[in-house]
Order: sequence, then structure tokens, then C-alpha cells
Amino acid sequence: MSNFQNFHIALKCDTGLDQRVYNVPTTTEIAAIWVDENDGSAIHTPHLQIYTHSDKTQRVNYYFGCYDPLQYPLLFPHGQSGWHCGIKKLPKPENIPRSRTLEFEQLPNIKKFTSVDGYLDMEAQNLQKRKRKRDVVSVREYYCYKLQMRNNDEDEILHTGRLFQQYSVDEYIKLETQRLDFVSFNQDLFRMGGPRDMRQRYMDAIALVQRFRKPDLFITMTCNLSWTEIKEQLWSTDEAQNRPDLITRVFRAKIEELKTDILKRNIFGKVVAFMYTVEFQKRGLSHAHILIILGNKHKLLTAEAYDDIIRAELPDGKAEPDLRKIVIKHMMHGPCVYRRRNTGEVVKVREQYLDNSWVVPYNPYLLGKFNCHINVEVCSDIKVVKYLYKYICKGHDKIAFCVQNNDTDIEIDEVKEYRSARWVSPPKAVWRLFGFPISEMTPSVYRLQLHLEGQQFVSFKSNADIHTIVNNPMIQKTMLTEFFYMNNTDEDAKELNLLYKEFPEYFV
Repeated sequence: MSNFQNFHIALKCDTGLDQRVYNVPTTTEIAAIWVDENDGSAIHTPHLQIYTHSDKTQRVNYYFGCYDPLQYPLLFPHGQSGWHCGIKKLPKPENIPRSRTLEFEQLPNIKKFTSVDGYLDMEAQNLQKRKRKRDVVSVREYYCYKLQMRNNDEDEILHTGRLFQQYSVDEYIKLETQRLDFVSFNQDLFRMGGPRDMRQRYMDAIALVQRFRKPDLFITMTCNLSWTEIKEQLWSTDEAQNRPDLITRVFRAKIEELKTDILKRNIFGKVVAFMYTVEFQKRGLSHAHILIILGNKHKLLTAEAYDDIIRAELPDGKAEPDLRKIVIKHMMHGPCVYRRRNTGEVVKVREQYLDNSWVVPYNPYLLGKFNCHINVEVCSDIKVVKYLYKYICKGHDKIAFCVQNNDTDIEIDEVKEYRSARWVSPPKAVWRLFGFPISEMTPSVYRLQLHLEGQQFVSFKSNADIHTIVNNPMIQKTMLTEFFYMNNTDEDAKELNLLYKEFPEYFV
């Protein structure tokens, strides 16, 4: 666009859209607006367009090794190549520590070529030679390796401020683009993805509720940029928000420690079911939502039981001075339904004087240990279950935007120009590059097939012979048909008299 400077991107605040997904960012960060055109065109995938001195136009796709140095010359001033197809994994040598064995067979340095044309031709030849083997390095493995913290910090990529935010987001989109391309080109192999996955997770969660009754506790844990583990690793020129790799690692470690407290140390009692989801909303800080179902002997049935694990008041300044400071710093928000006595005591928070009615419910042990916003709520009504599970399984963060002309005199059709896209932030990008899980559920839920007689699903490749498929005796068998068969032929099954949903607990 020759007049590109005359336009700007406007983020829309439409109250008619789901505000859990389409909320407007409230923090300053480098993020990507990922538009999915769904028209099969590859022009929307990440790429660079190169105009060489020989008047030859070359397109550099995201899977070219020269994509990174061309996109980020400040990060790769010597033209070091980035990830490309066919990087070989080196076998582990004898008597060398594991941490030192992961090295990559790189493309030649771009400085060895006399022209961009030559380098791009070499890239094309490398793609043609590519073989589908397991001994090559994936996009995720490569950038997970590149983003590790090392003692020498030779390339200093991790300390380049906002540019590192952009770099991490760009590499994640490269990863997701490759995964989506693979699924698109291999439709015979996959029947998954999209909002369907989120709905299925929600149904799995409801199955847990059906089996173990309603959740007892709902915990929200938010990352704290002031954690000692983060501050100790920052350079003097670093800002915490510009180190999504460090923030992600520390937050992941805190979540794992919290899981250990809940599931193994049983700080709330015996846990029979547990689920958590990590979210990356447009407020700058990652947070985790956790739902806990306690065993029958540890249910919270009285007000005294609530008070034993949850507080919603300011701690005594003399008896618990450290805890009081943490509550004032992290847990002052808004009124709720817990015991909040009017003691007449107030504290000054962000230029406002607040009393007990503003204290967010918390657990003293967890708050003192993790030193962050960690809200602990009691689930008292079965109606809240659907809301909670749908909230934590709501799907990707999205943004409504349009491209507008800077000329205010031009009439704009906002309805026509409105577009919806995914919003990718640096913490989410790094979390996915490191391969950390977004959600977890225990115990696992086994999904049972359900169909009418003779109408079960049959999966096959498009080039398969139809006679071979029809004559395959295995397609006649499904979970449901075998359930009926066992109840007719197996004495143990007849004696137990199990429902379909109970069957996997006794038979495999």
C-alpha cells in the first residue's frame, strides 16, 4: 500500500460481543492480530516479499531459514539462519551431559552467499530434499531450544525489550501456522480442532461433576511480576514485561507447586477430582483457574469449616504483619458473601481508604507462600458449575478491529469493515513454544461412542477401496455394540448389571 501511513488499526469495543473473549486490552504489549481468512489461500500465512537488485521478486515463507534474519536484522546481525525444514537431530554422544547434546545442523550462513537469489534457491532445493522422518527438529523444539536461559547469553535475544516480545509472538504464529497447514493437507488423518474441542472439554468437566458432585473450591492464581525468582534473573536494562520466557517459566513452576499442595499435601483435604486451565487475557498477566472437588469426608458443610480455610478480612497487624502487607498489596478488590466484620479499620490502597468489605477471599497459607493474587472461593450452588466450566473453557482470546483512514472527513461503514481475529500475546506464545499444558483434568474422562443400530461412524482414507472397508469385520464393532455383546455373553458383566457409563470402570 503506497499510502500505508494514512491508515491505522482501530480495536473495537463492542458490548454486543462476548466480553470474556472480545474484551479490549488494558495493558501495553506487543501482540499479533491473527486473521483467519478460511479461503484456502496461502497469501495470509507469514511471509516476506523480497525485491532483489536483479529485479526478481522472491517470496520468503515462514519455513525458510532466512525468514528470521530478514525479519529481525537487529537480532541476527550476521545473518544467522532460523528454523527451516529438515534440521537434523544429532544423536546423543557417549559420556556427554544431556544438557549439552542438543545441537542442530544449520543451513550455511547467509554471509557466504553473494546474492539473495542464491540463498533462496538453496532454500527451495532444501525443501525438495526434505524427507518425512522423526529425526528432524520441529518448529516448537527449535524455538524452545533457542529461548532457553544460558549462563553466557551470547546472542542476548532474551534481553532485547519489546523486540523480543514481537519475536516470540511471531515464532508461535509460525508454529501454529505449520500445524494448521499440516491438518489442512491431511484431512484424512484428522477429525478434530476448533470450538468443538473446547465444548468437549466442558462436557468432560460436567461428567466429573455428575460422578463426584459439585466442585467445592474455585481458585484463581495470577502471575506476579515482582516474584523474587523473576527479579533475580533480570538484567539492569530489562523490564519484567519484556521477558515473557522468564515470567512463563516461573508461573509454570508456581502452578506445579500449587498442584502439589492441593493434590499431594492435601491442604484442603482429600481431593477426588481436579481441573485447571491457564488463561492469557489482554490484561498483561497470565492466570490459572482451578476447580477442586473434595472427598465426602472433607466437604465444607459449616461456617466454621469455611473460616478454617478462607478469610475475607484484614489480618491483625501485630500478629501477622507480613500476611497483612500481602493482603493489602494483592487482595483488595470488592465485597462478597463471606464473614466481614465491621471493625472500623481501614487501609489506604491506590489513594483510596478501604475496609474489610473490600478484601478478596483468600487462604492465609497459600497467600503467604505464593505472594500473589490468589483468590479462593467456596462453590455453594450447583448452578455455578456450568458458568465456571464454560468460563474456563471459553476458547481463544479474540479482538474486534477495523482498518480506518486517518482522514476524519471520510465516511466509514463500521459494520462492513468490522473483522474478528485471534489475539496472541507474548506470554501465551512462549507458553505454547515451551510445550506447557493449557489445561489438565484428573481423573481423566473416557468418552463413550453412542449411535443408532447400524449407524456408527466409519473412518477411512479417501483413497481406500470401498469393498475393503465394507468387508472389514472390525467396522461392525464399536464401544456400544461390544457393551451389548458383553452383557449377553459374559457372566461377570451380567452379574454386575452395569450402566454403559459405568462399564469402563470394570472392563477395558
